[in-house]
Amino acid sequence: MDGKSQPQALQPGDLLVYWGKLPGEDRMVPSHIAMAGMDGYILHNTIASGSQFAGAVKHKASVAAKAYVKEERKIEVYRLKGGGELGKSAARFGEAWVDPHTINSGNDFGRVGKATDPNPELVRKYNEEHAATGKTHSDFKTLTPEMNPWLKGAEIGQFRGGKSPYSSGRLETGQKSEAMTWDVKSAFRVVKAYVRTCKSQGLSPRHGTSCDQFVMYCYQAASLSSILGPDCLLTQETIDLVAARPKQIKLYLNDGDLKKDLGEDLKDLQGPAFDRLKTVLERISGDPAKTGFLPQALSTDAKTSSVEKLFKKILEPDSGFVKEGSLTPDAAIIQ
Repeated sequence: MDGKSQPQALQPGDLLVYWGKLPGEDRMVPSHIAMAGMDGYILHNTIASGSQFAGAVKHKASVAAKAYVKEERKIEVYRLKGGGELGKSAARFGEAWVDPHTINSGNDFGRVGKATDPNPELVRKYNEEHAATGKTHSDFKTLTPEMNPWLKGAEIGQFRGGKSPYSSGRLETGQKSEAMTWDVKSAFRVVKAYVRTCKSQGLSPRHGTSCDQFVMYCYQAASLSSILGPDCLLTQETIDLVAARPKQIKLYLNDGDLKKDLGEDLKDLQGPAFDRLKTVLERISGDPAKTGFLPQALSTDAKTSSVEKLFKKILEPDSGFVKEGSLTPDAAIIQ
């Protein structure tokens, strides 16, 4: 038996494409995307309707595969060519954004999804970081049915699945919108994702993401990390600025370019921290295919992605990803 025929293990950063039947459909289509994490786990933003959990989670790969593959559905595995270190870095970002309670059995979703008392430490950190804006914890929006259908009415920070919630609304936006080309606003979304890791926050604790958007941000943040180098331009002052003033910075970027003139209403952004941010955005807002900043399959704005769009990008000859095979119920890859 040749080496390619031998089952192989998942590697951090592998993309897992779940095939299933959508409601009212007979044909199998890509319906979910996850990413391999460390030590035999996968990371994904998912809905477990039976146990009222909807968010990003670290899920034992064999448990996830066994439940899915035994129902005669398939999970295909795609790996970034030569991307071992980038894949590991993407997995590390994902692990920073998932719920801290791992899923090792089907019953664990119920334990993780249960509401808890409001988290005073999360509230304190939020209020400290947003002191300059005058925001308080009362600003936290409750979870809407569009964002997280099974946790309606719970406050952010009040349930364990809330670090990076699942967003049905973001899923629908990605399905309906045209794929947005990469620009400076796309680049800023990646910087925000990177900063949230620095601040020990979830990926999008107030708005949530869909499954494909979650894995795209993992790789995009990892790609940013890889180009910052030893003289990291994202100093603590710049990280604090992005964490505290994202709305003002987005206002500055609204025309899709880096303006020279801040304007009177944005003058308080000026200074070394903002200058460093602009330098980073200039470096990563060019065409990713030319700059080499991102794998081609991940070079669109994650906010306008969907499972179908990402899967099509993965299949393109220049995507950077190759198919390794499909998962067995024990989470081994076979050709």
